[in-house]
Amino acid sequence: MALTITLDDIRPCPFFLTGQVDFDSSYPAGGESMDLSHYLGLVLGAIFEPKVGYEFEYDYTNKKVKARSGAGIEQFAYGDMKGSANTDSENADGGALPTNGAVVCAAETQTNIATALGVLVVAASPDVPRNVCFCVTNDSGGALNLYEGTTTLTVVGTYRGAAQTEDLTITSDAGNKEIANGKFRYVYGVKPFDTVTGVTQPNYATDAMAGGLKISVGLGSKLGLPGPIEATSDVIRLVKNAAVLATTGIVDATNETVNFGTLSDNDDVSILFRTSGEIAEATDLSGVTGVRFIAFGRPA
Repeated sequence: MALTITLDDIRPCPFFLTGQVDFDSSYPAGGESMDLSHYLGLVLGAIFEPKVGYEFEYDYTNKKVKARSGAGIEQFAYGDMKGSANTDSENADGGALPTNGAVVCAAETQTNIATALGVLVVAASPDVPRNVCFCVTNDSGGALNLYEGTTTLTVVGTYRGAAQTEDLTITSDAGNKEIANGKFRYVYGVKPFDTVTGVTQPNYATDAMAGGLKISVGLGSKLGLPGPIEATSDVIRLVKNAAVLATTGIVDATNETVNFGTLSDNDDVSILFRTSGEIAEATDLSGVTGVRFIAFGRPA
């Protein structure tokens, strides 16, 4: 197939610009802001030299410069993981606490959480990058009510070295707020966490459920990818305990997770995926300085 050549209309094109850029210690997702239109009007082209293993691309739409380490195919595996699930039981009683539903924060009564000014004790971070769940247990000996409205837990931690925060909510009304003795409610988040550094109930004073109900935080089965992707199709092959899974409908490109559904303790998984090549958010690029560039344009 012959090469297709399309020429730009660059008449007149009086503006050329050369210079250099220095990066800082925390690379932002999507690239560093660099609005060349201030100098050139309509930006027709921008070329950056590669440096210390990085390549750079100008995002004309968002006026940013992206740093890339080179796209490619990667495979990784998680072995002997803790079990988990991903099916919510927000408005109907569940018969059991989800598998490892109290690993991140052990069950504590609403009364004690209020005494601690809404702070839950973090017992452990996830064993592998994954989402977490908000669980409520009733073992009081009688029926107890959730808050009629929305109860929120705020989870704070990291993912791929960058800060990660998510609000997990359980919303109840007069018809479904009662939890029978020996029953449970739970919801799963969508964001993956490498570490969990804090869990709070920010509105504990106004949105508190019955004092005897217990809150815990556990593990979900949406496993986080170690590198960025741009589309669900970038996940090529999934294997769980030697069985190949279909990728359709279980890849979340926005949060960069794969939903493995129900996992048992000591399960093994592997993922083959195509990385976008853009470096991870918060990467320290303070040593990348003096990157030369040339850009050209014309009046807008």
